[in-house]
Amino acid sequence: MRYSLRLLTALSVNAVTSVFLCTYPVEAVVTDGLSIASEEVKIAQGEGSKQRRDEALRLSKLGMQQLNKGNWREALNNFEQALVIFQKNKDKAAIINNIGAVYLKLGEYDKALDYYQQSLAIKKQIGNKADVATTLNNIGAVHLNLGEYAQALDYFQEALAVYKQVGNKGGVAITLTGIGLVYLYLGEYPQALDYFQKSLAIKKQNKTGVGTTLTNIGEVYRKLGEYTKALNYYQDSLAIRKKIGNKAGIGTNLNNIGEDYRK
Repeated sequence: MRYSLRLLTALSVNAVTSVFLCTYPVEAVVTDGLSIASEEVKIAQGEGSKQRRDEALRLSKLGMQQLNKGNWREALNNFEQALVIFQKNKDKAAIINNIGAVYLKLGEYDKALDYYQQSLAIKKQIGNKADVATTLNNIGAVHLNLGEYAQALDYFQEALAVYKQVGNKGGVAITLTGIGLVYLYLGEYPQALDYFQKSLAIKKQNKTGVGTTLTNIGEVYRKLGEYTKALNYYQDSLAIRKKIGNKAGIGTNLNNIGEDYRK
């Protein structure tokens, strides 16, 4: 069975309509302050290079805006134009990652996987471990969408080890969610609940993504037939989503609550 990933906020599945996976597959390309040479020729070259990079940054920003609006093809077009301009590996890795994110959203998993693998190779050369872990998570998400749970678990576990090594708690929480989803889809509910609870504890500290994980825990209890517990978690998630104005999350939780009452 294949699943479709909602970027940045959710993994909405055909069989499990209420499960969410926060992954952060889209990356901002950050300016690093281009140096200005003293010689006139180098100054002219630097200005030309800066203008091109500024244009690439503009296209990248526009692509991210289109992606957040759900305009996938427009986002893809902007990212591809930016990729042609960018020269630095760090910039290229981020844009290639974002192109992978678009293809993931479009359900073109083979292409998404190809771009994520390209991004991973560059990031490993650069040596930024946190960036490497992010892309490992994204590759894991692709395999999760494809129903390739063993591969997904391998990538999530590798990402988790890196995030723990660099002390990135936010990344740890996200990856724990991914592992929890693998076990949920495998029907191994105690393990899924354990990973979701660990993720929730971190997210409560960081005050991000709490509603998402509450929904995941509610889904586990619903699968176990413990509808009262599931309902409590859905209600808690709904309250948070109403507070932050997450319309998609509100709708999902209302559906879950209605289904629990029906059962």
